[in-house]
Amino acid sequence: MSKYHIGKSSERTWAKKFGTKRLWERQSKGACDFKTDWLAVEVFVKKIPLFLKKELQQAIRDSEFGKLLPVAIWHEKDKSYDEDLIVMRAIDFMRWFGN
Repeated sequence: MSKYHIGKSSERTWAKKFGTKRLWERQSKGACDFKTDWLAVEVFVKKIPLFLKKELQQAIRDSEFGKLLPVAIWHEKDKSYDEDLIVMRAIDFMRWFGN
């Protein structure tokens, strides 16, 4: 399967998990893949950096068996903290915020 088809398949899968469909009117670049009543979602398929996996695993270990939401925060040196990325596993996101 080509990278293009893998990406589109991932977009459809995630849209379905959120009870919506992929946006077909995405003719111009810059549009997100799908929306819900409270999310605008961009899906991409890339290898997750090992250092990020390790940092997130530390948060998962310390999450008191799911009582706390494990997240990793990716801060870029000399940049605004408002632009940091907060990363979590899909399963944790769905448990806390999903349907």
